[in-house]
Amino acid sequence: MSPDNELRKEAETFIVQAMDKPHFIVDMMQITSNPEYNNGRKIDITQAASIQLKNMAEKHWKYKDDELTKELKEEGSTVIIISDEDK
Repeated sequence: MSPDNELRKEAETFIVQAMDKPHFIVDMMQITSNPEYNNGRKIDITQAASIQLKNMAEKHWKYKDDELTKELKEEGSTVIIISDEDK
């Protein structure tokens, strides 16, 4: 959300790297349900987390194992396998 392109790129890189970590979805759900994250901020953090959660579930929920995603990864697509525990 920053007008600074470098800062935005760093934030996007951080999020992409964090998406592959265990419990990312759980963390996004906790952020979306806690309005205290918005205190004193110009942007709505809970709304941003909700959008990230929706996008991740929409794109990655269907993938169950590496066998299904191997071809996509070879083509350069980012595919995250969401653990059953997180689902």
